Amino acid sequence: MKHLFPVLFFAGLLAACTAGKEEEASRDVVRFEVENARQKSFFDYFERVDLIPLETTDSSVVADYPQRIELYRDTLLLLYPGSGSGKGIFRFDAKDGHFIDRFYQVGEGPDDHLMISDCHINPYTGMLTVYEPTIGRLSVYDWASRTRVASADLRSKWGSVFGVNYFFPLSADKYVFFSGYVPKGTENRGQLFFYDFSTDSLYRQKLDIPEIVLQTSYISTSHPFSRVDDEVLLALPYLYTIYRYDGEYFVPEKRFDFGKYGCIEDYYLAPTDTRTSSQQIDYLFDSDDKYINIASVPMYTAGRMMFAGRHDKRYPLLVFDRKTQEACVVDGLQEGVYVFPDVGQEQGRAYRLCGVSEVGKYVNEKVLDEKNSAILERLEEDSNPILLRYTLKE
Repeated sequence: MKHLFPVLFFAGLLAACTAGKEEEASRDVVRFEVENARQKSFFDYFERVDLIPLETTDSSVVADYPQRIELYRDTLLLLYPGSGSGKGIFRFDAKDGHFIDRFYQVGEGPDDHLMISDCHINPYTGMLTVYEPTIGRLSVYDWASRTRVASADLRSKWGSVFGVNYFFPLSADKYVFFSGYVPKGTENRGQLFFYDFSTDSLYRQKLDIPEIVLQTSYISTSHPFSRVDDEVLLALPYLYTIYRYDGEYFVPEKRFDFGKYGCIEDYYLAPTDTRTSSQQIDYLFDSDDKYINIASVPMYTAGRMMFAGRHDKRYPLLVFDRKTQEACVVDGLQEGVYVFPDVGQEQGRAYRLCGVSEVGKYVNEKVLDEKNSAILERLEEDSNPILLRYTLKE
């Protein structure tokens, strides 16, 4: 319980200041005054929150924290890598939590797959796309027939089998990849790769990732890409920068300036440190009153951009008013709940998946209507996780 969100912000903890800060007067820089944090109401930013328990059956039992969560047109995809019971890609109806089916074809047949590290429904085609890092294969499946309709062997193109583990669809044929976990010495550390099926071509973009971060194999342990309406965004916590895809590359859109709380290199432990990984995380976790990080996927409206942050054992909201260009840190909602989206956003709604034992951190009777309060009362500890659906306020 002490490390409720270790995966989501671990990449941000292994971070450093970005060299060469932009001009202070630039409108692209969003300044947050961490020491002047405010208290606000949940309903200042959200119309409501709904609880959607995922159906629990003998064939749909899943763990609380999948490796990948994808939302596409009210369909929820949960990826659990590996073989056996509870593994594969599970589909649920995001409107009511009804279990639809599971995609699981581990093997060596023409339509089978090996270990999958990431998966997406391409919104431009409706096809399921998966990536298998052990063989460097990107495959496109027709879910209905369970057949592979296209594939690409990308190993030879970027020179490493384990070089990439996150990807995201940019068009019907084009995908972007990120080397989130890369063995030391591999040349593609911290790079973006763009692959186009229609031309079978690949090009790269080098990000300005601090060298101190590149010294560790863990460049990012959380998914850096998200889609808000028709825009694809890239957010890496230690860069404090939001990138937007412009049709060819990812370009900086906003950089967050947290002042003295925006540099955490003093709390980063070099790979030569003798402490175990758990002890290193303890050290960074216990020092988090000295820094703040972006810790969630973005929440966008026409007039507002928000993230959940990580600071001093809490998860404040980082709010930027796109009309007034003002930013604030909301260190605690008056209703006593956290908002920490991890699924993404569709049609003005943000989502989070959480286990039954953790749901009290995100909702209570102060933010729930009568119908959802009744759902909360009926939850059972051994049930599948719950999807929280937040309706954003304009």
